[in-house]
Amino acid sequence: SQRTPFKVSLEPGGYLTLHQASLRMIAAHPVLGVGPGRFPREFRRVTTEAERVRIVEKDFPAWDPHSAILGLTAEQGFIGLAAFAWLFHVIFQRLRRIPELELRAGAIAGLAGLLVGGLFVDWIALKGLWLWIGLFVCSPSSAQGNLHRTSL
Repeated sequence: SQRTPFKVSLEPGGYLTLHQASLRMIAAHPVLGVGPGRFPREFRRVTTEAERVRIVEKDFPAWDPHSAILGLTAEQGFIGLAAFAWLFHVIFQRLRRIPELELRAGAIAGLAGLLVGGLFVDWIALKGLWLWIGLFVCSPSSAQGNLHRTSL
């Protein structure tokens, strides 16, 4: 069947099912996770038929737990989560060096919002953001002190 753009993609309890499945994966493979991109395959293995019914498209595997943090931890384990936390720490430290208070506060608030949002939604729509995060982390530290409102 064709998916319609505004069709609800999950039945009531669907998100809970996805989150529980990711927690089961984390419990089974806490250090390294189940592997990048393996959530759909593992979803079928760690859920019952009754749980899978909550996913509207029964023949369509759940491709994501709809939580960026749970998805990352399920697929890459606590090692991947630690690397992610380190990345956010580096970004936070660089944002703290922005000389303009208003710009610094807005940037840190945006970073915090992204992190908190990642607990409840996935970041599929924000793939381009990772390019900017990577460029920001890789840029020389000395350039971070020279940020001005006009350069953003």
